[in-house]
Amino acid sequence: MMAHDQTRTHHGSGMDLGSPLLPIATIGYLYLPILIFILTWTRWYVAIPVICVSGFCVIRMTRFWRDRKAEKTPLTLPMLLATLMILALVSYLVGWGGFTPQAMDWHKHNAIMHDLIDCPWPVAYRNGDEVSMLTYYIGQYLVPAGIGKLFGSFEVACVATFFWNLAGLTGVSLMLMRVCKADSTRKQVICLLVLFLFGGLIALGKVCSQVLFPELKGMLSHADHWFCFTRGIALQYSPDLVLLRWVFNQTLAPWLIVLLFLCERQQIRCYVPLALPMALYGILPFLGMVVMLVSHALCMLARDWKNRRAFLHEVFSIENILCTLSLGMVLFLYFAGNVFSEKPDGIGLQLVTYGSYWPLYLCFVFFTFGCYALLLLPSWKRDPLYWTSVIALALIPLFHMGAYNDFVMRTSIPFLFVLMVMTCTTLLGATVKPASIIVRILLACCLVAASLMPLRELARNQRHDHLMDFTQSADGFHSIGYSANRMRTDKPVDLRYNYLTYDLDDHLFTRFIARDIHPQEYRD
Repeated sequence: MMAHDQTRTHHGSGMDLGSPLLPIATIGYLYLPILIFILTWTRWYVAIPVICVSGFCVIRMTRFWRDRKAEKTPLTLPMLLATLMILALVSYLVGWGGFTPQAMDWHKHNAIMHDLIDCPWPVAYRNGDEVSMLTYYIGQYLVPAGIGKLFGSFEVACVATFFWNLAGLTGVSLMLMRVCKADSTRKQVICLLVLFLFGGLIALGKVCSQVLFPELKGMLSHADHWFCFTRGIALQYSPDLVLLRWVFNQTLAPWLIVLLFLCERQQIRCYVPLALPMALYGILPFLGMVVMLVSHALCMLARDWKNRRAFLHEVFSIENILCTLSLGMVLFLYFAGNVFSEKPDGIGLQLVTYGSYWPLYLCFVFFTFGCYALLLLPSWKRDPLYWTSVIALALIPLFHMGAYNDFVMRTSIPFLFVLMVMTCTTLLGATVKPASIIVRILLACCLVAASLMPLRELARNQRHDHLMDFTQSADGFHSIGYSANRMRTDKPVDLRYNYLTYDLDDHLFTRFIARDIHPQEYRD
């Protein structure tokens, strides 16, 4: 992806980040939950052909990595061990496994985990006259939930969640070092720092917005990572640590897929089997990834219009077509029952009218990513992926969907991560046009300023931590089933609609694809 300097460290013992085993293991990590989902949620006559066809596509995709000779990028054994220790500490601090107090979103995460452990798969509920099926981004839950189901223990599933997520975060860190060609211990440390410090300058943006609009006092009354949540305007581009603490299920897999794409973004013939798993980990990040892939492919076509026939051959490759018609159709029909169902006013997709608050939009754009984009411009202006990310991040805040505007928070994940990788590469001095020392210093200052709020949130959380108490889970809901009724106006609207498919007889997935559904009875 990127040019780099020629310095090398002594290999010694450790591992080679340029080895094909790393991306192949990453693909295996992403596809294992997909395999579990197909085997346990769909009928055998659907599961067998989908697994065979998808497996064929994945094997062809991994063959490219096996055959490719990547440049060696050594990671010494001491640095590998230090990296694992740092990642384990971060995993502990952000609340994975319930070893330290968890964020509010974990009430929903743990409720889904309970349901996956306690209910037959596919998970379904009977609440009053309503029968519904769990329809959510369950990819990151399935392996820990399967282990918890095997042992009949929620606590075992929590421990499994810690280690499964740690494995994903380890993959992210090592793939980031590979993409950025971090071939020395110093560069690898920088990669880890950038990964955990990256985010918007939220504190400065709030101060600026408060000066412009003193009446928006509610802007500062919410969680640190919110930029604005008032007057019908909900704006947040989540820092990396916030994503890991609040929405790990929509973060780790998208990050891994973006990194695989950045390694070999010319391989259009494998775009579908590469990106499609992201749908089971998060529809909104997947939507952002689709925009990124389509935009990059069109830029490639524009640059080489004379070879458009070869381009079309790559787009309509056997891997892309077969994966779309097999796994793609199953995932589409699974989510269709939820996505295309009738929703209450206020949580569907709609345009945001800022009116007299348009300077607030400009503050958000500048302080959350614009400051990085301006500093990266001299080194990345010839890269279409830079412009795709910047334009997408500028347009996303013009839309609103969900009670808390999840559209803005989660569709932005792939684009923000690309800017993070570009920031890391620039700090390493590994771009085609190296950035000046002034630019690097300013980027480092942005990272430090961006980290203040997420680190303060973690520090405040640790004040309530009880060491060696492994029962600090945010587990107030226990099950999504208690809210699985559209008529239950006493339950939050997001719990009644975001996670469920109703009217099961009207949907192709539940009628023809899903295994026999045995809804669990839920009553207050």
